[in-house]
Amino acid sequence: MEGKRRGSFTIVELLVVLAILATLMAIALPSLARSRAKARFVRWEAYNASLNNDEDVVINYNFQNMTYRTTVERVSYAALRNGAAACDLGQYAASDYDGILRYLTGFEWRQGRYAEKRALQFDGRTAYVEVLGYPGIDFDPIGESFTIMAWVYIDRTSLSGTLFSKGTIGETQYDLRRLGDTLEADVGESGARAVFDRPALAAGGWYHVALRSNRGAFEIFVNGRLQPGQPLGEAGSGVSDFNLVLGTSPLVTTTGGGKPPKPPGKPFAADNSNRPDGPPGKPDEPPGNAYGRNRPKKSKGATVVSATSFFQGRMDEFLVFKEALSDQAIKDHYRMGAP
Repeated sequence: MEGKRRGSFTIVELLVVLAILATLMAIALPSLARSRAKARFVRWEAYNASLNNDEDVVINYNFQNMTYRTTVERVSYAALRNGAAACDLGQYAASDYDGILRYLTGFEWRQGRYAEKRALQFDGRTAYVEVLGYPGIDFDPIGESFTIMAWVYIDRTSLSGTLFSKGTIGETQYDLRRLGDTLEADVGESGARAVFDRPALAAGGWYHVALRSNRGAFEIFVNGRLQPGQPLGEAGSGVSDFNLVLGTSPLVTTTGGGKPPKPPGKPFAADNSNRPDGPPGKPDEPPGNAYGRNRPKKSKGATVVSATSFFQGRMDEFLVFKEALSDQAIKDHYRMGAP
């Protein structure tokens, strides 16, 4: 007599099968997640490289070359490489807009939005980036249009700090700053200002931020979304003699009828050998500053220039366009780089 056939699995057999499937999934899912993250990085990398062929891109820092150095008047500096190669400005050279790393205690490179992505850590005390080139980014706030975008990581929302600035506090050509968990933009030296409080910038997350100015009408985007906020005045005309800086704002203090500061000169050498004040190679001085020279802190009739409102967090992409991008273009940039 033939044996009776079983029509179902036993509970033990089902549990064994489920255990095998769970083991396979535990092995496959991390690999799948890494593959997806790698694909997002490759997509962003290709998209960012394509922007180097855009005639309206003046600055494109992708933060991927940690050993890059630029040369200014035969002096070499650690810098962010400007990849924009097709800008149609007259006498434009991409290297003129490299971002020189300025610091007292040093910069730290960390992971960016993806495992393969690099980011610069701003320490919130002394570190910032200076752009010595100026004709291509010296936008008249009410006569020209531009868009500036960056990917930033917020360390602590309790701290305020400047993401980028051209001009000084109170006389800003354009800037974007964090005030706790809100953003504040200034466009025009007359003091037009707008505060944007949604969404709140929580600590521990990456954000895509954009400042768009269309001949004085300026707006902020966060993660591809236009933010509510009304300017508290009209943007004024005029440009600043100060260089564009990332991670801080210049502060000018005048005592005893001092004259306004002169336009920035060449940067200091890494060993301070070309400093006009103090002995060369002074160990407790940074390798340069954004204002061309150090001025005495205390003297009659002196104009004192210092840095303030330092940003604490990471940045792993920075772009400047000499046009007002459309809402869709800003949203597309966010989507192509979203982690």
